[in-house]
Amino acid sequence: MRPGGRTSAARLDMGITAVILPGDMKTAISIPDKVFDSADSLAKKMKLSRSQLYAKAIEEFVAEHARMSVREKLDQVYATEPSKLDPVVSDAQAAAIGREDW
Repeated sequence: MRPGGRTSAARLDMGITAVILPGDMKTAISIPDKVFDSADSLAKKMKLSRSQLYAKAIEEFVAEHARMSVREKLDQVYATEPSKLDPVVSDAQAAAIGREDW
């Protein structure tokens, strides 16, 4: 049980008792056997439960898509704006850096 939380137990049709913790969503998914076996092996290697592994994988997948969404929006903005550096800024940068002999 989590601090300040309550647990509830539900009896499933197959005679299995599931414990559901507050804040955790119970779900069922279908995945290919090969993916399941690979995930199961990785979970054992990482000393995580399958649920922890799946939650972490989904969290990372969602975060990556959020980053892609931001990137796509920035691409849309920059697609309409000129990408050439203003000559005044370019000259100011060159003056600030100075000239070096290689």
